[in-house]
Amino acid sequence: MSHPETSHKSFFFMGDLALSGDIRLEDLSSISQPIRSLMSSEDFLFANLEIPITKAPFNPVHFGDEEIMERGLAQLGVTHINLANNHILDSGKEGLTATIAMLDRLNIKHTGAGISPEHCEPMVLEWNGRNVAIMGFVHSGTNIKNIDITDVLINVWEERKAKTLIESWKSRGFDVWVSMHWGEDYSHYVAPYQKKIAEDIALWGGRIILGHHAHVVQPMRKDNDCVVFHGLGGYVFGNFWKRDQWCSLFKKTKKGLVVQAKTSEQDGLSFYYYSTRESWSHHVSISPWNFSYWSKRHWFWGKIKYSTSSFKKLFSIFEKQSCRISHQTSMFGTSFWSVFLRSIKSGE
Repeated sequence: MSHPETSHKSFFFMGDLALSGDIRLEDLSSISQPIRSLMSSEDFLFANLEIPITKAPFNPVHFGDEEIMERGLAQLGVTHINLANNHILDSGKEGLTATIAMLDRLNIKHTGAGISPEHCEPMVLEWNGRNVAIMGFVHSGTNIKNIDITDVLINVWEERKAKTLIESWKSRGFDVWVSMHWGEDYSHYVAPYQKKIAEDIALWGGRIILGHHAHVVQPMRKDNDCVVFHGLGGYVFGNFWKRDQWCSLFKKTKKGLVVQAKTSEQDGLSFYYYSTRESWSHHVSISPWNFSYWSKRHWFWGKIKYSTSSFKKLFSIFEKQSCRISHQTSMFGTSFWSVFLRSIKSGE
């Protein structure tokens, strides 16, 4: 995979980032090193911060430790964060306030949710001679937790407001990038409502759409001048304490997508794709990926899924069952080898 000859900054995009649960300080090096190996000190990195700092009196399933999160974001080199998602209010106003204070200490730009209107305004920057405005939205269909809390703001998708905002920034000469928290959990296929929203954003002048929420990668496509990444998947997501035991998201969520955007005088805007894999112990590996081919195949099957209500039901059943089977098999293998290795050590 060749890269254009340019000294310009790259902009990297990753999906869900949850430095939570059982992730320890000693895990942060193996989490951050793979992405940092691709980046220079001048590059930008966008992520969706799925879990806020945990504060009493809330006791969310996904616990976010402040020290681990702060050091982790710094080591990863994150520069831009979306907060418009269904878990950002898990720890109430206090948790959101603490999370924003942490991001401000780290000089990380953020948008999508907050205590004051400016917290929800687009992130504005200059990137290789381009003026860019990044705005964040969460779709109401993602089951937003604690949405009824007072004195907090979150950018829930509303067509009229979004249209006005996108067209306003576009008319001012900005490249408009839209972060969208949307989609069906654990499904690789793009739902019709996602496709409709993406078409609207493209029509209004959006340049890039950065999708997340499904916890798995979804296909990309180009709609006129708008490049749509429907689902970036997740980079890392800590195991969580539930029903008196440590639990993990399904095995298929452990594969994510990292996109590297570059500009050059010859090619304009170019994208390079990397597949990430997170182990059960939160070691992350990263490698180049022929994502365009993967997208074409999943667009094909997605069209079949949503062609009739019967196909939609059959696909949904298959996806859920395959998730459970592969997850249980993987967890059995992990448990088996853990017991096996402990038995060897005890016999030495």
